[in-house]
Amino acid sequence: MCSSDLKFQDVYNDASFQIVAQVHLLSIQKFFVFVHSSDERIFPKNKKETMQFAQVDLSQVSLSNLVTGKGCKTAAASYNGAPCKFLLSQAEWFATPFGASTYDKDPGATRLTMEMDVTGKDVHPLLQALDRWVVEHVIQNNLFEGMSREDVAKQYHSCLQFSEKYNSHRLRTKVNVAGMTACKWFHHESKDPLAFGALDLRQSVIQPVIHFKGLWKQSTQWGVSLDVVKALVDSNGSDAWDF
Repeated sequence: MCSSDLKFQDVYNDASFQIVAQVHLLSIQKFFVFVHSSDERIFPKNKKETMQFAQVDLSQVSLSNLVTGKGCKTAAASYNGAPCKFLLSQAEWFATPFGASTYDKDPGATRLTMEMDVTGKDVHPLLQALDRWVVEHVIQNNLFEGMSREDVAKQYHSCLQFSEKYNSHRLRTKVNVAGMTACKWFHHESKDPLAFGALDLRQSVIQPVIHFKGLWKQSTQWGVSLDVVKALVDSNGSDAWDF
């Protein structure tokens, strides 16, 4: 058969062609499965796949021994042997009235402080329970050798702060905005990624995924390290503060 007589159906029926076509089809299917699963890992559309804070069993949290780092000592946290990450709440949204910034307003800083208003939220008593648990855990496991129970409790710097000026309880967290550990932000409906620089967090509400990294300890104070690693953002949230 000369090339001019070769028809598409003849090529399609050729065994070699079908094998090649099947290989390419499998490659395409794997590509789309990878893209889809990657998107789901970024922020699951079904948030039941993400453990909520209310589901965290603190008895399954482990803390390592203190190690000396830059500027302070740290103890790493794990949950059943894995990083302790959780969705703060599936039902509640949290205002971030002061955005994410540093105390000295350094425009070049890449690790920022972000406070969330938890006043009247269901997670507030759960966060208070975390405070009580971590203090007792440090005492019971003698993580700070030679320190009395009273000093451990006295030097603890809670992740919860109360503002008399605004009559609000706020959860203090950290946010990385550059590098491999930068927080990922997503639109609350479309789940499309959002650039940090384009956000107005002061007028938004968020649903954050938080990484309980462990403890930090300086000479006269210590506390927990809570990093926001992912968040859904609603720029028109009804719980946003109106200054």
